[in-house]
Amino acid sequence: MDRRIQLSIISGFLGSGKTTFLQHKIFQKDHSKLCIVINEAGDISIDDVLLDDKIEKIKISGGCICCDSNAEFVEKLVDLCGIRNHANADFNNRIDTILIETSGISDPAAIYNSIVNHSILGRNIVVKGISVLLDAFDNNTFISEPLIAKQLACADEIFITKADLVSDEVVAQKYNIARYFNPSGLIKSCSNGEIQNLTEEQTKQFDINSILRDAKAKRVDNYETFVVNLEEHTDWNNLVIWVSALLSCHGDKILRLKGIINSPAGRLLIQGVGPNIQKPQRLPKDFHESQNFLVLIGRGFDKETIKKSANFLNT
Repeated sequence: MDRRIQLSIISGFLGSGKTTFLQHKIFQKDHSKLCIVINEAGDISIDDVLLDDKIEKIKISGGCICCDSNAEFVEKLVDLCGIRNHANADFNNRIDTILIETSGISDPAAIYNSIVNHSILGRNIVVKGISVLLDAFDNNTFISEPLIAKQLACADEIFITKADLVSDEVVAQKYNIARYFNPSGLIKSCSNGEIQNLTEEQTKQFDINSILRDAKAKRVDNYETFVVNLEEHTDWNNLVIWVSALLSCHGDKILRLKGIINSPAGRLLIQGVGPNIQKPQRLPKDFHESQNFLVLIGRGFDKETIKKSANFLNT
């Protein structure tokens, strides 16, 4: 069992509903072992007052934790790990879960990297996932704010918020935009913080070319994704070498890498953002997914060359 602190990043552009989402999420967890990190780009933190006073909170304001306030953010997490690992720490009440509510203009990939690359945090914290909220009322802001596209591309889960306040056609439009930037992520709707599966009408095919025409091509048309299918008995050592070489050559162009593979230690979940791979997580023996694969999402890399180089893994 992985005894590291389980950390989840909740991101999304300004006004997408992160605090409402977080309020609902915290009620699914025992408050005694939960810590919430709240980041406000401005000098005054507001979101923390909307959350239960009994929950341990870390407030960081005056800059985004992905850049300006990153040093403070890392220091706070290191302190949290130190308290948790102290010999006199109460084992039954040790923090085991951290939820991060980013500012609306944060880059979740940079936050992820600052954790997994840190000598202390990387050993004590595992990033469970990146959840990104997409406002159903958003008027295709990704055209003028490419950060939104980057947030979507890095997500493990995308939640279309305020879906109950718009038509199924509008939700379908947002679904297709989210799927365009992230073909492999889980996409659901969220109303007042409650997560719901999308209906058939809400996932109906929508021609987004008319929307993309208004955007600069360099911002939206160069995201690519593809799956590298692996044999059941792919050699583990060869795979490690290939992934290392891949990230060495294309790490600055790969936004997200995620996959399920066999290893001498059992089936593992592999995931990374950019050139950084997190420590693999061992999956339960009854895990529902039986296939072995890697999913790559990025821009500007040679897709065909990477596919050809991956062929030797299955030989």
